[in-house]
Amino acid sequence: MRVLFAGAAVFLCCSVTAAEFDLIADGKAKCHIVSKETSSLPVQYAARELAFFLAKISSGERPEVAESPSPDRYNVFLGTVAELELTAQATVEPNLLSPGGFAIVARNDGLYIIGGDPLGTLYGAYDILKKYGGIRWLFPGEEGEYFKTKTTISVPGQKTIRNPYLAFRWMELNGV
Repeated sequence: MRVLFAGAAVFLCCSVTAAEFDLIADGKAKCHIVSKETSSLPVQYAARELAFFLAKISSGERPEVAESPSPDRYNVFLGTVAELELTAQATVEPNLLSPGGFAIVARNDGLYIIGGDPLGTLYGAYDILKKYGGIRWLFPGEEGEYFKTKTTISVPGQKTIRNPYLAFRWMELNGV
């Protein structure tokens, strides 16, 4: 009897895996990045950066950035909590995000990167690139980029909310 229960437990543990959603598969773009033309400049920049670095990391095809979703690709939606329709679609409570914070929701109907403000959306896009693309920026510029080529980049199903630890961020160089 114990063997039966142990076997069932192993079967259930092995067969229950979180869904993964391909952004890039075998160097081919499987996603479509959606950013409204009326979005703020940091949100539009986040969309372009996501597309650029997904292609660069995979040494493959660059995902399209457009204003409307694609019916035949996995859509990646970028926006802020100010976009109430998108926030509701992603099932994110706007009051949970602070400025600079972001939510990442990955499920069958798309990947949502929702920022507490426009800069939070950019941070969310970079978080995807770091966690699942494996890229690190050691210092500004192309020479500071560190990554190993990954022909397939996938995001697991999730609902993640991250807010900054510090209320204020700034950089001071040489006392300037």
